[in-house]
Order: sequence, then C-alpha cells, then structure tokens
Amino acid sequence: MDLEVLAVNYWKETRKDLKKVLSEPWKTLLLFHNSKEVKEIVDFIKKLSGAKKILYISLTKTDNAIRPYFDDMETSLFIVDCVSGGVFEKKNTRTSFYENPPSTIDEMSRLNDKYITELYPDYIILDSLSQFIDFSTTTPRNTQNLYDFLNTLKNTRTTCKFILLYMDTSSKSVAFVPSYDVDIILKMEVISDKVYWKG
Repeated sequence: MDLEVLAVNYWKETRKDLKKVLSEPWKTLLLFHNSKEVKEIVDFIKKLSGAKKILYISLTKTDNAIRPYFDDMETSLFIVDCVSGGVFEKKNTRTSFYENPPSTIDEMSRLNDKYITELYPDYIILDSLSQFIDFSTTTPRNTQNLYDFLNTLKNTRTTCKFILLYMDTSSKSVAFVPSYDVDIILKMEVISDKVYWKG
C-alpha cells in the first residue's frame, strides 16, 4: 500500500521573539495549548497589542469563570457563553450573551458573523476548536469543513483578528495542522509540578 503525505508540520519554539511574531501582520492565529486554566490563556492574550474590544466565544467555560481574569486589562470584554446558554435560561446583558452551543463548524461560523456585525471587535477568541475537530486524526470531511471555516475567517471583511484555541491535553501526536490556512500557529505548553523548595 502506497502512503500519501497528508501534511507537513513545522514547529517553532518561540519565547523571546513572541512579541515580534505577534506584532507582524496576521488575521488568524491558532494556539495549541494544554492548559485547563483560564489564567494562562488570558496571560497569552495580554501579550497582544491593539485590543480595545475583545469578543470571547466560549464553548468550554462560563462567563463567570472567564471574566475575573480580564479585570486588569484596559479593554472592553464581551463574552458569548455557550456553556450556561445550553443549560440555563439566562438573560443577555450589555457585555454577556448566552447562546446554545454550536454543534457544527457552520453554526460556529454563523455565530461569529452575528457578533462581528453587532459588536465590531478587535479580537475574537474562539474557545475551543477541539469541540469540532481532532488534530490527531484526519478525515476528509472534517478537514474540509475546517479549511472552509478558516478561509471564511481570512476572507471576512472586517479588521478584527481571530484567535482559535485548541485544547490539546491528550498524549496523541498531532497528525495534521492547517498550516496554509492560518497565518500564525503557536503551541503553548504549561508545565506544572510540585515546587519542593516551597515546602
């Protein structure tokens, strides 16, 4: 059986030059991360410049779990909570919105369009792409839907930038990355262990 190359992935370790990478022109950023905490994600977002208005679309965390970590940022934060929205009946406020969780990438795309039109944000954070796709496997249908979605984002007539989070806590290796359809791909690894000298 002949093997076919599905993807060629290149990873760059970025620490000192992270600000330089983020200061270059881009529209879509895919962040692989292993963090279960909101704090580490927000610490990354704080490294971005020009964020006066942020829209955080959450499929994994509630408004209450996200908002406190942005308190010290001088930015307007709007949260679309798709966790509480699917469980409780909650009323929208000026900065918090409740939606049923999208079950497909197409539904996610419509949710994006809705809030881009209403809020005109500088950044849209989607947490998390791992709800729709598993980068450790490749299936033509799933990958094509993802490519269509990413191309839609890149061609959206808006000045906002898209940060796509992908929570990767499994031990499976990444089989493919949509490297030609995303401007920047970064991997953030949070290493946690007991600090013995703290007693």
